[in-house]
Amino acid sequence: MNRFILFLLLAMPLQLPGPLAADDTPDLRSRKRGVCATLLESGQVQQLAQGVSWVYNWGATPANLELNGEMEFIPMVWGANQGQLDGVKEYLDGGATPSHILVLNEPNLKGQAFITPQETASWMEHIRDTLAGHDIPLIGPQMALGSASGSSIVAYDPILGETVTYTSMDQFLDAFDYYRGDAPLEGIAVHPYGVLGELTWAVDNAYSRYGKPVWVTEFAYWNASSEEELYDYAVRALDFLEHSPKVGGYAWFMANINSQLKLVDRRSGALTPLGELYVNYPAFDPDHFHPVPGRVDAESYSGVDNMMIVTADSAGGWGALTLMSSRREGWINFQIDVAEAGLYGIRMRVTDTSYTDLGPVEEGADLVDPPEHIERDLHFDTRLEAGPQTFRILIKGFSAKIDWLEFTRIED
Repeated sequence: MNRFILFLLLAMPLQLPGPLAADDTPDLRSRKRGVCATLLESGQVQQLAQGVSWVYNWGATPANLELNGEMEFIPMVWGANQGQLDGVKEYLDGGATPSHILVLNEPNLKGQAFITPQETASWMEHIRDTLAGHDIPLIGPQMALGSASGSSIVAYDPILGETVTYTSMDQFLDAFDYYRGDAPLEGIAVHPYGVLGELTWAVDNAYSRYGKPVWVTEFAYWNASSEEELYDYAVRALDFLEHSPKVGGYAWFMANINSQLKLVDRRSGALTPLGELYVNYPAFDPDHFHPVPGRVDAESYSGVDNMMIVTADSAGGWGALTLMSSRREGWINFQIDVAEAGLYGIRMRVTDTSYTDLGPVEEGADLVDPPEHIERDLHFDTRLEAGPQTFRILIKGFSAKIDWLEFTRIED
């Protein structure tokens, strides 16, 4: 039975102040992407800094982090401790101007800040008052999603009117919000360590509560059964974190940990395969338009429907897009900046698990069916206007991985 492929290409010019300047070069690093680490040597920093913008060490100063100005250091007021707060204030008074300050690390978890919701609200205000002269946004509290009864803070709950063991982040935050009242809150952070669904839930839940970009200042898949499963999780997590407007920043736990979670090898100082993924995964900048003519990796999309990121099987790109179903239509958007109006040839690299006769295609498409598991190129033409625009591809009945698109201008 033949499968039918429909390519519907729409070029939708956007109303922008003006075209991008020819010498505009996007920052290859993600502005959101960070790491947490207790020790980083200069060589490790240099490698991480190619794709990672910021770092924190749960402390007030970049002690044991040889940053050399290559990454931003974000200080933290770790707990309800005046000495730690004074340390951050001294760091700021000395001329440091971090973009944010992290505050109160996991007040709901034993062994961490471990203070009640009322104390958390009180300390948030005390920290704000102490650092008010610097006018730097505070991100916190930094919440564990949940905790066992024996590891949870116990306190009187003002909403239930009884003593509660706060095993749930939501219940803790309900009480925190009660005590906080009308006091401002500039951002909150969450620490998910489970499957991808836990990460997305944590972000969506915190965003729906406060309506502000959520910081994920610790995340990883702690119980991944293998390095391959961990890598696949990281691909999909990075895709979500980069593209979600609900996320203000995120940091992998942690760069130098002695486990399969590590991004840098302690002995050699080289990036691990996971570290190479974390550093090189394409940053998503909603204000950046990819130059055309040129090539655009599939994971550099600006919007998708019925597609998901999976680990790449091919040599090109750090991830590839898989259409969710051969029976449903899926689409993908790219933001492109066309140098010159005219007719363009589009070459799309795809990889499929099986190749049969694909049947009829839209006029302009050129398909060759190679043996199974071999990459193929799909070729089609379309006219594009000059300037920044959104380019959409709609595909029906075709289940495959898309690695990249390449735009070449054709003489009329």
